[in-house]
Amino acid sequence: MRLQQTSNLVENLKQKEFAEFLLKIGDGTYTINPGIENVITLPSNMVITKGILTNLIDFVYPNLAENCGNANYMVNKAILTPKNVNVDIVSNMIMERIPGEFVLYSSTDSIDLPENTTIEQPELYSPEFLRSLKISELPPGELKLKLGVPIILL
Repeated sequence: MRLQQTSNLVENLKQKEFAEFLLKIGDGTYTINPGIENVITLPSNMVITKGILTNLIDFVYPNLAENCGNANYMVNKAILTPKNVNVDIVSNMIMERIPGEFVLYSSTDSIDLPENTTIEQPELYSPEFLRSLKISELPPGELKLKLGVPIILL
């Protein structure tokens, strides 16, 4: 995350307070809810009171369909989630709002054998079953993208 100083004093103060808030959480000095391990209460200005995910997407990405081709619009915004399953849900909801057709990229579902061998590859599990598995240490078996959607490579 990068905070930038602007000529707007109110905005600079908000950014400074937000940076201090993040540092307190990272340092473990932010107040934890009593009786509940590792749970905090967020300040009200950071919480969207309507508990619908589409409202969060609209808040973070206003006018998404019109601006999705603008790289600066996309790279300055993010929705962070604690679990990969939530990432998939949010990503799919956002991509549904972007114009264009989905392209599905499937993982490799076979192994390369030496050319001079007559051994056949056994199929213990179907490729469809293997692609359906969600293993946290492995990339997904299928990657669904649209033209122009930004991706992050780690």
